[in-house]
Amino acid sequence: FRYHPLDWLAEPRWAWLLDAAAEGRIAMLPPPHALIPQSKAFLALCWELEAQGFFPPAEAAAIREYVALTALGPEPFGRGRYVIKPYLEREGHGVRFSTDLSPRERGRLLQGPVVCQERLDVAQALVPVATGRGWRREARHLIFGVFLAGTEIAGIYTRAGAPITGREAVYVPTLLRRPN
Repeated sequence: FRYHPLDWLAEPRWAWLLDAAAEGRIAMLPPPHALIPQSKAFLALCWELEAQGFFPPAEAAAIREYVALTALGPEPFGRGRYVIKPYLEREGHGVRFSTDLSPRERGRLLQGPVVCQERLDVAQALVPVATGRGWRREARHLIFGVFLAGTEIAGIYTRAGAPITGREAVYVPTLLRRPN
């Protein structure tokens, strides 16, 4: 089991580990191929394929309903708000709101390996947070995610953090009930 994202290991000092994984001498969970759907560029690919009619109607509808519009450039957003995100970062590293940047800064960022994603107004809630001085309730933005095992949903999680969710985020218990 690897605790760090595979792309964080893409440095010369970890070459021996990556070589061993590529040669099948060690197993990793999640496996190396999981890197592909973890990339935000994969979301842009999904939207491009959806626009070209690649997906069956139910899958296309799910993309339009549940995946924020994502593209390799800002063109789909016109003069609207969007978020610039690196292909492979986590914990909010490198994520910037287009409205917080000058045109020059936006242009510089857009030259790199980034996607542009629809800026959504994310729900906020007061959540219990453990601190060095005990528990307190704090207003946090809620982000929901899903863990998959093969083709089955294996878990759902809620992270609560800043508008750009980073390392300060806390996990909040999630309870799903089937409708009666």
